[in-house]
Amino acid sequence: MDTTEKIAFTVDAGIINRLGLELVAKSETAVAELIKNAYDADANVVNLYFENAHLPGGKLIIKDDGNGMTKSQLIDGFMRLATSDKIHNSVSEKFMRPKAGRKGIGRFSTQRLGEQLTINTKAEHSPALELDIHWNKYTSDILLGTVQNNLTTQVDYNSEIGTTLNINRLREKWSDADIKRVYRYVADLIQPSYLSIQNNNNIVEESKTESFEVNFLRKDDNEINWTSVADPGVMMLNRALATITGFIDPDGKGIVNLTTKEFKLNGVRTSLIDSINTEEEPYPVLKGASIAFKAYYYIGGDRNSYYGITKSELKIITDHLKKNGGIKLYRNGFRVPKYGDTGNDWLALDTRSRIGNGIPFGNNHLLGFVQLTDPNGKIFEESAGREGLIEREAFRELQKFVSTAIENGFLNFISWFRKTDEYLTLNPERAPTPTTNVVDKSVQDIKDATKTLTNPESTEDERRDAAIKLDISTKVFVKTTKSAINELEMMRVLAGVGLTIAEFIHEIKQIVPSTLGYIEDTLKHNLDISVTRNLENISEALGSLLAYTSYFDETISKNIIRELQTINLRKSLDVFKEIIENDLKRRHIHLDMELVGKDLLIDSIHPSEVNTILQNLYSNAKKAILKTTGIKGRILIKAHKNQDESRVILEVQDNGIGISSKHKDRIFDAFFTTSSERKEDFGTSTGLGLYILNQIIRNRDGLINLGTADPGYKTAFIVTLPLGNKENLK
Repeated sequence: MDTTEKIAFTVDAGIINRLGLELVAKSETAVAELIKNAYDADANVVNLYFENAHLPGGKLIIKDDGNGMTKSQLIDGFMRLATSDKIHNSVSEKFMRPKAGRKGIGRFSTQRLGEQLTINTKAEHSPALELDIHWNKYTSDILLGTVQNNLTTQVDYNSEIGTTLNINRLREKWSDADIKRVYRYVADLIQPSYLSIQNNNNIVEESKTESFEVNFLRKDDNEINWTSVADPGVMMLNRALATITGFIDPDGKGIVNLTTKEFKLNGVRTSLIDSINTEEEPYPVLKGASIAFKAYYYIGGDRNSYYGITKSELKIITDHLKKNGGIKLYRNGFRVPKYGDTGNDWLALDTRSRIGNGIPFGNNHLLGFVQLTDPNGKIFEESAGREGLIEREAFRELQKFVSTAIENGFLNFISWFRKTDEYLTLNPERAPTPTTNVVDKSVQDIKDATKTLTNPESTEDERRDAAIKLDISTKVFVKTTKSAINELEMMRVLAGVGLTIAEFIHEIKQIVPSTLGYIEDTLKHNLDISVTRNLENISEALGSLLAYTSYFDETISKNIIRELQTINLRKSLDVFKEIIENDLKRRHIHLDMELVGKDLLIDSIHPSEVNTILQNLYSNAKKAILKTTGIKGRILIKAHKNQDESRVILEVQDNGIGISSKHKDRIFDAFFTTSSERKEDFGTSTGLGLYILNQIIRNRDGLINLGTADPGYKTAFIVTLPLGNKENLK
């Protein structure tokens, strides 16, 4: 008689060793999986300690500050093969991170790496646990379920939350090169750093709470201290000349910010922090999406002086950029293949490599990433083969936003960078403004560098820095001298022009009053109303001309007095407003003035120089407005003190046509102008106005720059000058 009975599969304990070798073929893959498990456990920091690992038999400790494991999680999760936890819980508990670790690979990774494992783990409100596993117990011909491991529950509720894996008797040796391969493998799969969008101040920052940091340290033989195993990619981030960040706000508008490395402007170390205007129209398809990016810019080449490093250190940067440069794309914490890979110019940055007009631009000069958080794939959907995103309208808007933002950020950077002492020193066609401060600083730097180089007790690093300083300072001194000679020649030319203008003004002052008298007599006759109106308009125009000539005459007459004075900016602005009042009315331009503070005093400046600054900035604003159509012209003049009340700040803003990004880095160059002889340009330009303004202001220890305009305005010139003392006011 046939009999039927129920039987079940049994598992041989030897399967553990076979799965460890077959599922995790490479040791670096095994370590990467364990790091990803820490990421899934909401860890902020993972430290890997390789102890005596230069030969087989060493020790690896992987310590994270994640959620830790309770007793049930350890038994039903780690100790259970083929668990379904990552199927049911696809995102992490605390930071809602999409799970990165492969299902069930972690335990086999530890077996692949070493012969013995000790797990110390503690979850919140749970006791600390210690699990001891000897992998050599899992041999063939015995049942898997019969192998027992010691689990100790420690009555310690105060120990640190997290998990520590102690992997002993490593099966392979680990060199620095092996460890760096793991780092690169992990960095390629997991986003380098989380970006948090702070809408309250429109700044993209690296999140303090969701960041994920991995550190590799080693200690061999009798060494006492742990040594960090550095990676070129990490060292590079601090070497970037500029950092461009951006995100899409809830209304679909792109917000972009720029931060630069410190450089010298006229001998003073400073950096640029700027907000960049993007498309006025928002990106409608991206509205509601969580999108942020961060890009680091490197000039590369042989310009090691820009970084303050040696040529060999610069070579590490350039070599890394050749292999890994570009903007990578991450979706839900994972790298999306192909975007930003070598040869993949998904943002078309290389096609615009010449926009820097001599300063390089492109993927080989950028390192960064775009972060998309779209767990349900509502806006961005991966292709079937997971080889990229389906490139629909949302993807095209993403491309436009990021590429435009990076390009504009780069153009803003080089506009500022070309004014720095470091750039001017290394570019013979340009030279620093020849001020006393620049010369004195260069001479002092040469003395200090020479002293360091001749001091036998100077360290190698000190000598290296001194050699770089001596090279830069010597070139600055030579170019400043040449620049001063060139300016002297230009001053002779301008002096001749000034004499001609003085004669012209003299003639105008003689002719206009008599002409006004003729008009006044003519108006006494019984004339046609249209003729009367025209004569009145002519009279008004001549009145404006006379006011201007009187203003210029006063400016020229003050040049006789060479003494520098403390000038009351508020009073100068009131007088200037009266002078241009008729011109504003005729041009239908509205002027607002916001003057904050009583003693807005400019220190040590010539009265005619203040007049020149006001007249030139007003003239530029007026021309920009007249080139527009269909808008009510508006000019805003603001004056106030800086926070520590050491400087006066003058701002002149307008709602004209604005300044093109491609022109921003050249507006202070001599003879550069965007005007032509066409009628609609409202007069030609010599291209010397802003150049002379820049010279005047810098010679008075001040700065003039393009700033961020207020809402409703397109362009803002910001002038900063030293604050004067009320006692010196005349």
